[in-house]
Amino acid sequence: MLTVTDNTRRPSFHGLTSKLAKNMHPVGDIIALYEKEKARTNGIVGTIPPEWVARIPYKKRREAVKTILNAFSFAGKDPQLSSDGDLRRIFLPVVQALKKYKVIKSTDDFGAKYLDSGAYGEVYKVSVNGQNYAMKSFYSFWEQNNKNADGNFVEQAAALFINKHYPNKNWSKFYFGDFRARTMFSKFSSYENLYRGKQANVEESGLVLNADHFADYNVKGKRCVDFGHLEFLEQALNKTQRYVCKKAMRSQNTVFKLLEQALSWKSSQMRDDRIQGCILSLQYLDTPSKNRILPRIMPVINEKNALALSKLITFVPKIYRETIFERLILLGNDEIHVNLAKNIVLLQKPEVSFSLLSSRQNKDVDRQLAKYLYVLEPKERIKYFEQFLSQGDEVLNAVLAGALSSLPKNVQSVYMLKLLETPGTFNPVLQNLPRLSHRAFDVFNEWVVQKGIF
Repeated sequence: MLTVTDNTRRPSFHGLTSKLAKNMHPVGDIIALYEKEKARTNGIVGTIPPEWVARIPYKKRREAVKTILNAFSFAGKDPQLSSDGDLRRIFLPVVQALKKYKVIKSTDDFGAKYLDSGAYGEVYKVSVNGQNYAMKSFYSFWEQNNKNADGNFVEQAAALFINKHYPNKNWSKFYFGDFRARTMFSKFSSYENLYRGKQANVEESGLVLNADHFADYNVKGKRCVDFGHLEFLEQALNKTQRYVCKKAMRSQNTVFKLLEQALSWKSSQMRDDRIQGCILSLQYLDTPSKNRILPRIMPVINEKNALALSKLITFVPKIYRETIFERLILLGNDEIHVNLAKNIVLLQKPEVSFSLLSSRQNKDVDRQLAKYLYVLEPKERIKYFEQFLSQGDEVLNAVLAGALSSLPKNVQSVYMLKLLETPGTFNPVLQNLPRLSHRAFDVFNEWVVQKGIF
């Protein structure tokens, strides 16, 4: 049976819901919690929208919530649920449950239609009393034994965490989900929507994005309408660091006070953790608050907390980026250098940091820098192109093939030929040929004929 609180005004669930909502979890931990609690909770998390609860007779609310959620589970498990399924039949148990407990007066007050599909599931628009909701039905990846790619677990757990710790207008409201039925139910945020959003600045939502296509598919304007491909840095943090991050979500001024307190302490693990937490909280602060705490943080940057700062460089205000880049480069940590190289485009004057990073003679760093030669002046682009080419690294050379178009047009053919003389570069050059000058195109054709490739 479902485990419900005694609060009949707003019935909600214990167990799985509260445990998953405490923190962001790796997918393995989510599945372990689900397996432990599924018999007691039926794998259901969250609860029905409050506007539905308000229509249900007071004494029947606990019973009604269970019945309605079970009806949605039944619909979600229907093998015919698809773009061409008979949605009227599939959602009939839901309609009956909603009518029974007076959430709706007639079948005309309920509607369901297929909207769209993506890499991890399908989306249906559900209407109740003129209010629109989105029901996402996840594909199953269990058959391929690829649980890490199963959005059913990751997205519902992320939604629970966000609703509890970071509820605001940037997120579509999540109501309930069913791990067994592989469905989740959220507030609808206009179509063009759940999979077709345009690029957006999502810094205000306090997220670290772990997929390049996040903004393309999960964001509409500045509103996040889907919970896939998210990562909160505090998911692997200790209690002290999580405490600071959660405080930052609720109060901007609190972070400065916590930092000042930590700076007054003698050197200790607690002091280090508090400072690291303040650095990680940059992802939740507005610009004035960042401008206030960064001057206090910069004197205490060390290799440990610098790694976190290098991952959050996009959240650093422009006026501090040049200084922080140069400071972090001096620490000599390879992972930090790679993170900085990935974000070299954020600098207004990248030449100094580009030079410092390239002097480290780290192939992983150079492979990142080669992608961004275009941020330099033309003469500098040629200089570093030659420097990277001289290393004889096949992976780096493939990146350089993509960087050919950033070179002045009068030398593109020259460096294209130099690349073609190295192993493994023919296909990368061919792939990027449409972006090169007409002269480079002609030279490539001449080279192909000479080599008798076709």
